[in-house]
Order: sequence, then structure tokens, then C-alpha cells
Amino acid sequence: MTSSWSRHAVAVGVALAPALSGASDFETIYSGESRDSARESVVSHAKAFDEAAALEARGKAPQAHAAYVRAARAGDCNAAKRLGQIYDKGLLGVQKDFRESLKWYNFARALGTCDIGPLAQ
Repeated sequence: MTSSWSRHAVAVGVALAPALSGASDFETIYSGESRDSARESVVSHAKAFDEAAALEARGKAPQAHAAYVRAARAGDCNAAKRLGQIYDKGLLGVQKDFRESLKWYNFARALGTCDIGPLAQ
């Protein structure tokens, strides 16, 4: 059964990546960090998602976006999922970008530590 998210991805002409299995996808997310370096950053960014959510609640969109990116790169599945939503819906003053949205949704799925649920409806 094809999900609405998959149909949405096909509709915008984006090929679904197999859950970030390739090194190039990993490096795209981590901006050149090694896997060990990225794992070590989890500890230093443990509170980044909470900080990002608080910044978003206070209306500080650019700072919230940057904090979500830091948290996602540190391995926070919820931050990666939120970035997928941000790019999918054009939130926080970010222009809709379905390719970027799929990148973050796939990254969240690859992390596998949060419920992705139906992504795009």
C-alpha cells in the first residue's frame, strides 16, 4: 500500500531514498562530520530539541530552525521529524522545499527512535 507521503514524494518528482542507507546522504546531513564525531555531539546537544521548541514557542523562528538542525545532526529523531514538517509546510519563515523535507523525514526514519507516523497528508 502506498502512503500519502510516498504519493506526495512522487508527485513532486523526488525519488524516495532508502532510509539514508548511502554515505552521501549521511554526509549531507552531517556536513562532513565523521560518524564518531556526530555520535559524540549527541551528548553536547542533548537539550537542543527542547531549546528549539522553546525558541519556536517564543516566535524566534531563525534561532529555532538553527537549534532544530543542531539537534537533528546530533541524532535527535524528533528534531529531524520537525525539520521535515517545517520544510513540508513552509513553517518558521522557511520556504516550502519538498526535497529538503524528504531528506529530514528520511533521516528521522533512519534514526528510528521516534514515531514518524503519516508524514504528509
